[in-house]
Formats: sequence, structure tokens, C-alpha cells
Amino acid sequence: EATLPGRARTVASMLAEELQRSRAEAFEELRNYDRTPEEMQSRDVSPLTVVLDGMTPQEVGCLLRTCETAGVQEVLICGDTPGPPDPQVLKTSLKAEDFVVNRRVPALREHLDALRGDVAAIWCITTDETMAERAMSSTSRSPRILDLLDRFEGPPIVSPLALILSGGECGAAALDIASSCDVLVHVPSLDLAAAEGGRCGPGPAVAGSVVIYDLIRRLNSC
Repeated sequence: EATLPGRARTVASMLAEELQRSRAEAFEELRNYDRTPEEMQSRDVSPLTVVLDGMTPQEVGCLLRTCETAGVQEVLICGDTPGPPDPQVLKTSLKAEDFVVNRRVPALREHLDALRGDVAAIWCITTDETMAERAMSSTSRSPRILDLLDRFEGPPIVSPLALILSGGECGAAALDIASSCDVLVHVPSLDLAAAEGGRCGPGPAVAGSVVIYDLIRRLNSC
């Protein structure tokens, strides 16, 4: 029948359509679906608030995407840290800001007391190996130290929980902020460039994303 006039074109079109359908089904798991407002209200989130301080627009956009996909409850953007609707943030966030609660708060030092009143514990991270020692010796109230590669699970998880992510040197919060936290998470690096005085291991967005997913795992296992 394919030899009849016009029939070959029809058969080719049917075969192409079937091939396209098969490819679509094969890649179904990679397809994105926009959530409706009703789905946003009912979506499952973990009792984790992520606090962004002093980061670049690209880092903020990247972390908004991480927080949306990980199911973070809320993102706080401190002081003059760029956030939506900054075009550079939106370029990286890919509309994640529409699907995770985010709001601007005062500078971190000004907001810290209010934050502590809203959560049961505050964690922050660093890739600087010396920060833990300095934080423990700077005040009488020393944070507990968690090395992310240690085999033990670290301090008990309490919720709701806040995680401070800073764009400071080596991805560390300022010393007074780190010292006031309950837990200081050290993200170690085997980077030779860092060892030779270059960059301090993974950037804040990469280190922050790793810790966010680890905290979600811990919170969900409680």
C-alpha cells in the first residue's frame, strides 16, 4: 500500500509520530511540570529555613533552585544580598523563586535574635579549617562542630532549624555569627589549589547545596 500515491508520505509521517512518542515516554522522568498554586500550598516541605547573606546573584539563584527542589520551608535573604527580582538572580534561579517561599529580612546581625526566636537551632557552614577553632575560642558559648565527612551522625537534629549560608571568605559566616550558632558544619576540601593558598574549596552555593540535602535527610529521618 505504501506504493500508492501519497501513501508513502502518510506511512512516513505515522512512523515519525510513533518514534517521537516513544522518545517522549523514554524521557518522561526528565520532564518538568509546573505546579499550580493549590499544589504549592499542599506540597510537603521540611522544617528548614535557609538564610542567605552576602552572596552573589548567581549564588542566590543557584541556592533558590536547590531550596525549591529539596523542599525547604523558607528562604530568607538578608540586607543588601541580591534577590528576586534582580535580573541576574532570575537568570540563574529559572523561576524557582515562584515555588519556594522567600522574603527579605534586615541585615543578618540585626535579624539574628528574631531568627533565634523562630527556630529551635541555628546551624552555619564553613570550608575554612581554622574557623572551627576560632569560633570555639572566641566566646564562652561555643558551637558544636560537625565535619561533613565524619562517619558519626553529629549532634541530634531539632526542628524547626535554620541554616546560615554566607558569601564571606571561604564560604564562612563572620566569626561573631559563627560563634553564636548552635552547630558549625565544616565542609572539608582536598583541593590542592586551596592548600597552596588559592580558593577555599567549594564555593558557598556548592557547599550550601550539599549541606541542605544532608540536613533534609536528617530531618526526614527523625
